[in-house]
Amino acid sequence: MEWGKKGAWRLCFIGRGLQVVEDEWRLFHERMDNPARFLKNEEKKVLVYWKTENVQTKVMELLIGFEALEEFYSPTGKLLEFCELVAIAEQVLGIQIKNYRQLKSRVLKRYKEETVLDQLERLIEKLRVQVYK
Repeated sequence: MEWGKKGAWRLCFIGRGLQVVEDEWRLFHERMDNPARFLKNEEKKVLVYWKTENVQTKVMELLIGFEALEEFYSPTGKLLEFCELVAIAEQVLGIQIKNYRQLKSRVLKRYKEETVLDQLERLIEKLRVQVYK
């Protein structure tokens, strides 16, 4: 049985679609189990301010790092999915990240720019030197 290029692309597209549906299904269940985590910031109180103009990209870099750590769990003990990390960041930071999957993909494709993770690594090294002098 030959799939050809069109068949492979269709499978890839179907796989992506299934992943989106699965992510949304998990997020739906997490919202049902823990509705307080997903309450909107009705008062629009800003908890933090960023000095950068590229807030969404910086937040995405941090969330990618959090996802890689695999250290963030729901109250039920389930490892948080990336979409859940995004929802929490939106709530805590009072921002909205549209098309986070595309933004995540774009951030991961970058290789020449200095990322916030690189900045954090240098900051940690600087603090380590200060503490252990």
